[in-house]
This record gives sequence, structure tokens and C-alpha cells, in this order.
Amino acid sequence: MTIREEAHRGPLRWLDAIRATEATRAYKRQAFDCLKLRSGDTLLDVGCGSGEDVLTAARLIGARGKATGVDSDPGMVAEAWRRAEGVALAIDFAIADAADLPFADGSFTASRSDRVFQHLESPERTLAEMVRVTRRDGVVQIIDSDWESVLIDSSDCHVGREIVRYMAERAVPNGRIGRRLSGLFHAAGLSSISVVPLPWVFADLGLFEKVIGFRNHAAKACDAGLVTSDAAAAWIADLEARQTQGRFFAAGLGFIVQGRNH
Repeated sequence: MTIREEAHRGPLRWLDAIRATEATRAYKRQAFDCLKLRSGDTLLDVGCGSGEDVLTAARLIGARGKATGVDSDPGMVAEAWRRAEGVALAIDFAIADAADLPFADGSFTASRSDRVFQHLESPERTLAEMVRVTRRDGVVQIIDSDWESVLIDSSDCHVGREIVRYMAERAVPNGRIGRRLSGLFHAAGLSSISVVPLPWVFADLGLFEKVIGFRNHAAKACDAGLVTSDAAAAWIADLEARQTQGRFFAAGLGFIVQGRNH
């Protein structure tokens, strides 16, 4: 295994772990239901990662259409091609900058992006590019979370709030993107805008750690001076005790936002 391949194992394991949860499978079914893809459509998936959603779209579109995925990470694109090997579907994967898509205007009947916009430095520019490459009357869909919506039941609400604040303000460039998407769609000139809330609930601390990585966020909140290491350790110990007692609880919100180009 090369150094580059080893570097991608961690993110891929994380993505695969999230994809394996029932909550993720459910919201992805809901998102594709909203798109209403038909035979012969062409779809672009921006930030496709290892490509599973592109394969799902290709099965819905059929042989007369095509599903294309782009990602800025060459390793992810290589993994997407590897996972699609031997699949007889109309698909394509390419390395591309989300803010400078290498496609002509109106190339696709639909474009989508799932849990990518929180990581973007310029979400407005990427949305403009998605609108540009989507044909008139086509659909643009973005799915993402609002990290400030995270609620964690604990004995020290102040520490929990500070760790959530770290997640929203520093963990990713756009931790509050969920609440902004509708406004961005309006500013981009899209019509028939719909917003579907995606509430998620965790009653298991292990799953919460697997999906959210709260221990890492707590450690980085300490490094940022938002909480002390002793306070963070006590907060984590309280969550572990709640798990043992069968009363751990955390929740948050994501959104499927969709609009029509015109």
C-alpha cells in the first residue's frame, strides 16, 4: 500500500461508517425521492467522495442517461472508479474544483451535493457553478448540516455549548451552512425552493463518536482555549456515565434544500 493510499484509509473508513448507519441510508433515500430522477436524466454529484451516490443515481437513470461525480481529491476519485469496477452503468468520475466545474452550461438535468458545502471556502461560487451547469428547469439539490443545532444532554451545559461552538465556528469553514442554504438558493435565482429538515437522534455514545467525533472536537476546543482540559474530561466522563445508565441523548438538524433552475 502506498503512502497516498494509506492517507485515504481513515477518511474512507469514516465515510463508510456513516454510510452504514440506518439514519444515513434513510436520508439518502429521501433525498433521491426528492430529486425524482427519471430514465434518461443526467446528474452531477459535486464532492462525490467514493462514488456510492453516483452509482445509486445511475441505477435510477438507466442506460439512456448518465451520472457523473466530481471530487477535488484524486484519491477519492480513484477509489470511486475502483468501487465502480465491473458495474455496467453509465457513469463517469473526474477530478475537479467544485468552484470551477469543467462542464458546459446546461450539461445536466440535475445537480446535487451531499455534506460538502460545510467544507467549502466559497459556497456561493460553488452553488453558482452548479446552477450554471444545470439546464433550464433542472433541479439543484444540496444536503448539509447545521452544527450549531447539535444538542447534547449533559450535566454541564456550558462545556457542551462551547464544544458545539467550536464545531460550528472552527471545525469546518461553514459549520452553520444548514441555515444559510435557503437564502443562498434564493440569491442564486432558483425557484420552487423546498426545505426538508433532517432531524437526527443518537441514543448511543459509540455511534455519536463514530459519526461526529466529539472527543476530537472536545480536545480541539481545549486547544482553542474554549474549555479547560479538566472540564472537558469531566464532561466526557458524564456522557460515558449516561451511556452506562442507558440515558445518553444527542440530536441535531440537517436539511435537504432543493430548487429549480430557470
